[in-house]
Amino acid sequence: MANKPQTAVFRGKAQYAKVLGEPMLNYNKDGKEWKLDLVLADKGTLAEAKKLGIGDRIKQKDDYVDGQNYMTFKQAEFKRDGTANDPIKVTDILGNPWPKDKLIGNGSDVDVKFVVIDYGPGKKSGVYIRSIRVLKLVEYNKKEFDDLPEDDEFAAEAKAAAEKRARDMEQFKKDFELDADEGDAVEADALDDSLDDDLEEVL
Repeated sequence: MANKPQTAVFRGKAQYAKVLGEPMLNYNKDGKEWKLDLVLADKGTLAEAKKLGIGDRIKQKDDYVDGQNYMTFKQAEFKRDGTANDPIKVTDILGNPWPKDKLIGNGSDVDVKFVVIDYGPGKKSGVYIRSIRVLKLVEYNKKEFDDLPEDDEFAAEAKAAAEKRARDMEQFKKDFELDADEGDAVEADALDDSLDDDLEEVL
């Protein structure tokens, strides 16, 4: 006989939160879903998960989130009967609706509220996310490319150019006896002039 559904709240840090706006294509590419990995820094959460009968949902990978425990929460766009699921409710710490255009970056502190349904002996319990409360936001910063290694020929060239520019600017300040603020202003003006010249060439 199945037990009564249990409601729980786990606190942790969000990782790859795709919970705002339209659902994203799932891993199998056969449907869409909202999804979030919750990194569980509190060791007591593992014991609580086992008590809820979902200890098998806690994962750990050496090459992911520094080997910390984490749990994946998903909500499909549609239920098994074909009816649409509501998006996951996301609020700020005061319970106000979270802006859909304010993406939740990795490392944001969040509470995740979910329901556990025990389907009986020999069957895996169901875990159904209900809502997310953002406690402390880390701004989402999308990087188009990973950082180049230091021994990359183009990275080394760019670094050398930046260092030369910094040395030239320092020498310029010394030659004209400018303080730091004045030097920055001159550099900004020079940059504006350069941009104007580039624009004229384009036009």
